[in-house]
Amino acid sequence: MADNPPETNEPGPGPGKDTVPAHIIVVLAFYLVVITSLLLWTLYRSWPACNALCVNQAAASASPSPSPTATSSPPTQASPTPSPTASPNASPKPSPTSPPTQPTTPPAIVIEAVSPKSGPMDCNILVTIKGKGFKQGASVIFGGVPATPVAVDPSGQSLSVHPPAHAEGDVDLVVKNPDGASSDIAKAAYTYACPPVLETDLFLLVVFAGALGGALHGLRSLYWYAGLRSLLKSWTLMYVLLPFTGATMAVIFFVIIRAGLLPVQNTKNISLGVIGIALLVGLFSQQAAVKLKDIADAFLAKPAPGPPSESKPQGSVPLGGEKPGAAKPAITPDSGQTGTLVKITGTGMKTVSSITFGGVEGTEMGNVAADGSITVKAPSQTPVPTTPVEVVVTGDKGTVKSLFFTYKPPPGG
Repeated sequence: MADNPPETNEPGPGPGKDTVPAHIIVVLAFYLVVITSLLLWTLYRSWPACNALCVNQAAASASPSPSPTATSSPPTQASPTPSPTASPNASPKPSPTSPPTQPTTPPAIVIEAVSPKSGPMDCNILVTIKGKGFKQGASVIFGGVPATPVAVDPSGQSLSVHPPAHAEGDVDLVVKNPDGASSDIAKAAYTYACPPVLETDLFLLVVFAGALGGALHGLRSLYWYAGLRSLLKSWTLMYVLLPFTGATMAVIFFVIIRAGLLPVQNTKNISLGVIGIALLVGLFSQQAAVKLKDIADAFLAKPAPGPPSESKPQGSVPLGGEKPGAAKPAITPDSGQTGTLVKITGTGMKTVSSITFGGVEGTEMGNVAADGSITVKAPSQTPVPTTPVEVVVTGDKGTVKSLFFTYKPPPGG
């Protein structure tokens, strides 16, 4: 409802034209404040969480955290150092020229592909990493967080792992072997995404958001009209029902959006967009009802206006069609020579911008008369058409066709 003071002497029978007493205003305000608070709390409690942890990962993240550091740092320092120190001890036996051959360096680890490249933030997904140089006991680090356990293929060309819990976004991957060898950092190789909201949960969030919008609408309107001292008793029921009206309108829009009848921009999180629309629908229920009417007019027959004294539609008219029983467009006369003055009736136009005869604009076009008729002269055509030409009338109602005019040759022609 618009934030304008109403007329206290509005016409119509029935009670409710008196202003609302103070105690009723207090009750309405208390009702709207309580229901708004409850809806806010319910939305907060029902809001989808984005930090899901699986049970085994929660248990593993507590204990294995020191083990990777213990197994990765000491062995890497211990294993590479003995091997080079062992080789110098053996080097004096062959000759001083043998040290350039050092086959003891660990083979290179290469990450070639990650499948899938993204997944939810919980652990209910298995990620396969393909490459080469993987050994049994290898560890995979997702954005600085180690994942355990890791299943390595005997060929050393792939491994499977459950990603650890991590914040939403892109993370780098690193694979480390027990001997200390490490792969290059695979930049943004895996993406953590919030788990999708279940349809039933989204439906409830839409209901709560629509009701919250209706309650906010009621609070805003109540303090406005109560402050102006122009709140009528007949409006009290509206304030009680506004949260329910907002919830119902939000559900209708939710169904329309899910059916694809109302295009919504495909954002990163479509669920959040739908909830936002539900809140706006509840807050601006009148504008939402007008939008629903526009959607209905695009798919259903548009009712024709009735007489001024009646408010009910007098029939249904398809878009671009005519009301049953209405006068059909006609042209009189329907034949003649160049310059013949013709009269066109039944177009339903209030203003006409052009009338063409076979694509050539007519001359000396008059204004639309009170009975809806208009006069125009047939333009010159070279050569004179031997078949009837179509007359097209363009105006405020669109275009009217299916009118034909037959040119007669000039005398002696």
